[in-house]
Amino acid sequence: MAGLKSASQLKKMSTAKGSEKPGRLADYLLARAPAEDVAAYEVTALERAADLAGRAVARHKKGDCLVAIEVDSGVVRQGRPMTVITVVNDNMPFLFDSVLGEITESAGEPLLVTHPVIVVRHGKSGVDEILGDGGFAKGDHSHERLSVIHVHIARLSADQADALAERLKKILGQVRAAVTDWKPMLARLDQAISEFRYAPVPLDKAHVAEAIAFLEWLRDDNFTFLGMREFKYTGGEKSGMLERTEKPGLGILSDPDVLVLRRGTEAVSTTPEIRAFLHGPEPLIVTKANAKSTVHRRIYL
Repeated sequence: MAGLKSASQLKKMSTAKGSEKPGRLADYLLARAPAEDVAAYEVTALERAADLAGRAVARHKKGDCLVAIEVDSGVVRQGRPMTVITVVNDNMPFLFDSVLGEITESAGEPLLVTHPVIVVRHGKSGVDEILGDGGFAKGDHSHERLSVIHVHIARLSADQADALAERLKKILGQVRAAVTDWKPMLARLDQAISEFRYAPVPLDKAHVAEAIAFLEWLRDDNFTFLGMREFKYTGGEKSGMLERTEKPGLGILSDPDVLVLRRGTEAVSTTPEIRAFLHGPEPLIVTKANAKSTVHRRIYL
């Protein structure tokens, strides 16, 4: 009678199969997981986890994000029940850091993380076929690449899982906005540079030239732009206010509810420091917001 393969045997086999096209989703999941993390599971638990991930992938529709959190997953790690999270999204930058940052902050350190990128064919109701891993038909844009982020954490309550799912969906929307608006943000920056360079600016020419050089350096792949929003300033030095223009925001700031400046717990658009800058001799100010980014790195904006 044939026995079940060990977790380490499955890991070795999946690593070998990861170079074959096509393969099972389980092959790609295990090939991306650290061997020491896989070894903590029984084979049946890994098969159950792969089945949950496969069901999530099958439901994904092109252009959408899918967050599946199984509280009572049936996956056990060293006697402890796991909550299993599978996030499926069209492959794009910033996904992994953004998703893992939220999971870690909300639910603690993950016990298993794997992130294959797979090539699929979508149908009307979801994914019809997995064609290969992320290297399959590279450069052929007729195929669709999906990011599959699969995470195991200590068991959550149903309410905790629902709240986490909503936060992840919101973050995925912000990631998509930042990625989609990347080129429009660069174009808007180029417009600002052009205005500095060619429009009459009643400021010191050396300072303006330095500001232009700095903005060009940022534009040339030295800075990650997540959002842009345009304001107009009205009023005097002591009571002037910044107000949004009609021009739509870009990236994460396309959402009017996203506010990045606060005084204490109150959201603001104008501070005494901003007023002093706008009435001062400098053409450019660099500052940090007191809100943290949920896209890419969890640092202050």
